[in-house]
Amino acid sequence: MLPFGITTPSMNFQMTTDNRFSELLKFRVLMLILMCICVLPGTLKAQNPAKEAYVEAESLASIGKYKEAVEKYEEAYRLAPRSVLLFHIAHTYELWEKYDDALEWYHRYLDIASRAEEERELAEGRILGIKEKLAKTGIFIDYKKEGATVFIDRKEAGTTPLEKILGVKPGPHKIEVKKQGLESYHTTVHVHAGTVESIRPVLITSIVPPPPPPPPPSPPSHTLEYVFFGVGSAAVLGGASMGIWYAADEDAPDAALYSMHGLIWPGLAVIITGAVIYGINQEEYEKELQLYRIRYGKVVVAPPGRTP
Repeated sequence: MLPFGITTPSMNFQMTTDNRFSELLKFRVLMLILMCICVLPGTLKAQNPAKEAYVEAESLASIGKYKEAVEKYEEAYRLAPRSVLLFHIAHTYELWEKYDDALEWYHRYLDIASRAEEERELAEGRILGIKEKLAKTGIFIDYKKEGATVFIDRKEAGTTPLEKILGVKPGPHKIEVKKQGLESYHTTVHVHAGTVESIRPVLITSIVPPPPPPPPPSPPSHTLEYVFFGVGSAAVLGGASMGIWYAADEDAPDAALYSMHGLIWPGLAVIITGAVIYGINQEEYEKELQLYRIRYGKVVVAPPGRTP
């Protein structure tokens, strides 16, 4: 036995070999750990896409991207249909203020959730809370005068004065108040769940321009009178011509003289008749024109056949 601290060449060789083996083993273990660190997360990620969708949905909901969050929750539910995901979908719809959808998904959750789930009691409470909010959501029209018709989203809601609150769903609504003789009131209001928005419409007198006056009476055309004048004048001229012709002929028969007089006198009668009709029509036109001036003021009268 050698004293402590004294070694032989063979012993040194054995120790060197053992040290190298130990270092190699440590190196292999370290490489295995590094491989696990690099490869294992990707493997776990690929093996649990439902959890990945759930985590992403939680992140989206926390920053107010509710639409995208709902899509991710639904994706997670398709991959791993667990009832608690329905609760998260319903709650996201509630945060999004889509209460009809929230109620639907809460009920879907309760239909399949077990009695032991802690979210079940919470879901029942959320349903009651939403219904209470919706019952307290509305619009109040603060208009005391009578006879104005109120429309909400183009549907008639009542006639003022309205003492009750008009129940509406949360969200934007178009308000219109109409009253005869006044300009209509229009506005858009966003009503949050559980609140009542008060609207005080202001209706002012509508300024309606007076209708334009009717066109002034048109002067008579006197066509009939001109026909009478033409026919009568032709008869008179014809009779006079015959008189001049036969006056130079001493042997002119009496029948010719009678024919002459038979043209002149009837022609004169026709001319007189035309003149009487002309006077009557002109007098009626002057009366109508005078009434028009009294009612509508001064007018410009165009000649017959033209528009003033």
